[in-house]
Amino acid sequence: MKKRIMQAMLLLAVLVVGVVSVGASSLQVKFFDDEALTVPTTYMNYYVEQTSVEQQGNEYVVTVEFADTYASVVSDFSVAGKDVVETAPGVYEYTINVAELNAATPASLTYVRPTNNVSYTYSFYVSYE
Repeated sequence: MKKRIMQAMLLLAVLVVGVVSVGASSLQVKFFDDEALTVPTTYMNYYVEQTSVEQQGNEYVVTVEFADTYASVVSDFSVAGKDVVETAPGVYEYTINVAELNAATPASLTYVRPTNNVSYTYSFYVSYE
């Protein structure tokens, strides 16, 4: 009887640890060239230094930070339906809800190339996984 109780407690402990581990996994911001989210874009990975997704209640705050080299040339970063705020030079934040996880959201990046002072816009999709 004691052996079965110990086995049940061990199984319960393993299950609890597994649930906590899965719940604690962090979301990542991913950039894609296509709406089907099958072609990752290397373009954004070239410009972006780091990203983060932080849960705050029922919402998530997404931060996209451009590398110092490119932060000064970015003139606009936008995500469809979002109020994107530049919190520091080259650092942008916006909020998403749970329904937007693992979905393709249109986004764009506008930058000015210093060599010729011409503005370019790059369109892509962003997803949170």
